[in-house]
Amino acid sequence: MTIEKLEKANEIKCKLDRLRHFKSQCILKRVELVSGDKELYLIEYPDIINQIQSCISDKITELEKQLEEL
Repeated sequence: MTIEKLEKANEIKCKLDRLRHFKSQCILKRVELVSGDKELYLIEYPDIINQIQSCISDKITELEKQLEEL
């Protein structure tokens, strides 16, 4: 494996770790979005949470595939 491939693999691994942590820890808790003086608590919108989890799962799968290809 070249140094470039090793650096790319490490980058992908870091992204995977962050996404897995976010998926397992943060989404399951009370997540809020803040814009100015307005707040949106995602716990009140399970369909949005499901879409976020699905998107994160898809990205994890994509990154795992990239890592395997290296």
